[in-house]
Amino acid sequence: MTSAPSDSLVVFRIGEQEFAIGVAAVQRVVRAVEISPMPEAPRGVRGVINLQGRIVPVFDLGVRLGQPAREVRASDHLLVARTSWRKVALLVDSVEGVVAGQSAEITPAAEFLPELESVSGVMKLDDGLVVVHDIERFLTIENHAALDLALNLAP
Repeated sequence: MTSAPSDSLVVFRIGEQEFAIGVAAVQRVVRAVEISPMPEAPRGVRGVINLQGRIVPVFDLGVRLGQPAREVRASDHLLVARTSWRKVALLVDSVEGVVAGQSAEITPAAEFLPELESVSGVMKLDDGLVVVHDIERFLTIENHAALDLALNLAP
């Protein structure tokens, strides 16, 4: 991934909807690999992958957004990101590119979706709207604890 200003956003697609997270949190984008299931994982956690010797949980954003679970396709991607507490992988259909933050018109989520804590805003692009997620607020404290427990139970 080429260097981009820290306020830039990585835009990705899940189904027909586009989403974004801050480029500063993204470490890499890789093609989807085999995901090992993880019993006792919180809702929306697809499983784990081995990424250069580290076990990384994989979040199925489609499931977290209320879509039915589906098989992982060869065309899917994993967006590997770093939160303040752990590295995570986000299962997405595709990565569309990087948008410079200063050139994007972003409406804060508090103006229309105050109950969605992980959404920081909605960005208007020429071809539609993009929901911008705050990766740091993506998991609740309860999800974080359940994920830790599931990772510790994994063989």
